[in-house]
Amino acid sequence: MTIVLSHSIVCQAEPRRVFSVIARPEDWPALFEPCLAVEIIERDHGVERIAVTAMVNGEPRSWQSRRTVDEVCLRIDVEMIAPLVLVAAMRTRWRVYDLGQGHSLLVLEHDYDLVDTIGGLVAGVETPAQAKDWISSGIDSNSIVELENIRQASEGLAAETPDADNLYRASHSVICEAPPTLVFPFVADPTRWPGLFKACTAVEVLSPDGAWDVVKIHADQAGRSVDWTTRRRVNAEALVVDYELIDPMPYTKAMSGRWRVVALGPERCLLAVERSWSIIDPVPALREEIATVAAAAAFVAGFVETNARREMEAIATIAADHTAAPLYIETEVDVDVDADAIYQTLANAGAWPTFAPHCRSLHVGFDDGVYQELLFEIETAAGEREVFRSFRNCNRVKRSISFVQVEPPRALERHHGRWQVAATPAGARVICRHFATPRRGEVADITAAERRDEALRKAIEANSRTIVLACEAHIKAGGRERAA
Repeated sequence: MTIVLSHSIVCQAEPRRVFSVIARPEDWPALFEPCLAVEIIERDHGVERIAVTAMVNGEPRSWQSRRTVDEVCLRIDVEMIAPLVLVAAMRTRWRVYDLGQGHSLLVLEHDYDLVDTIGGLVAGVETPAQAKDWISSGIDSNSIVELENIRQASEGLAAETPDADNLYRASHSVICEAPPTLVFPFVADPTRWPGLFKACTAVEVLSPDGAWDVVKIHADQAGRSVDWTTRRRVNAEALVVDYELIDPMPYTKAMSGRWRVVALGPERCLLAVERSWSIIDPVPALREEIATVAAAAAFVAGFVETNARREMEAIATIAADHTAAPLYIETEVDVDVDADAIYQTLANAGAWPTFAPHCRSLHVGFDDGVYQELLFEIETAAGEREVFRSFRNCNRVKRSISFVQVEPPRALERHHGRWQVAATPAGARVICRHFATPRRGEVADITAAERRDEALRKAIEANSRTIVLACEAHIKAGGRERAA
């Protein structure tokens, strides 16, 4: 019996740009989280044979494939010639469809047949039903992650080489599930940015320059404090913001661009930003490892790419959160342990009191591996006892945990958010996004309320970082958790 699986994703990029990502398998180890290595064995006139090693259900597995690449119809047909374990034959199809308005649909299909003899090939897999579950689970997990990797790569790709006019360019966009008038203030008002964008530490509003607003941005750039001055012209009617850096960021000679918000309906819009910049030559001696124009160009492109992606994610996430919580806290922690292991340890919260320093006790009211009801007792930095009740939804395939505190700590009226784990070359990156509404009745003075909000922000961020690092230490000490 042939088993068929289909996965797809919408990319906010032209079809040929999406196709360029899947057409070059030699780039996959740097782009696809599950992919460990690719060897191009032969390539000739649109037909290629490749050897792939990737993580499948937490274990490295290898296979060989023959790929027929059609650059005209934007399609790739793949046949395994040295199949994956448990697989007798597998055929894969990549298809890119033009949705118009700069959007594409990427479809990935797998058809496979199992081998006749199952036992002894994979530990714990002895029957055809178990083999089907093992293969399908691996394909599902990897396809979801890879398609998201392709989407991000095709939508980003800040240029490391200049165009004919010696300018470097980048374009980024995201669809927001919110009205355009709700999204536009996030880009029109830069004073919001320190509480919104991780890299932005402060914003100074300077004297205007005619029709242009002038602001000084203070930021963290790869661990160093930097600043630049930009003038911005806001057109609230057209939902457009033009900007020029008049005191450029490090390594750039000039930079300019445009933010725009485009309505896709009353409750949906596209947020896009275009940037173009030039690199200063000779390159200033700001970092020992950056001494050439090429090195400076790569550094700026990486900074633009990383920040643009985070800016888009933050705005889309907050705009879609209809509770309009006044505090948004994002914590990002890199760990050098396996992504699945850190996810499983975060998901198995019932074990936290045995190794998390701030978690005094935890009662598990319900846990079926997906849905959880948890009653926490923690100790704050001031030594106070806090009790709160949380509902969580765990998604092992996406390595995500959504939560809502139905009985939050005393200082909060509402609190909800999401944990997300992604594999990195060094291990994993854990991102936690919090939406918190402080209790306002007890603090009448605005200045006092702002101080308390900042204290809450720091406390929530510290707690998130504490539990992630505690989970990492627990794994390194030999603790392993069941899959949630």
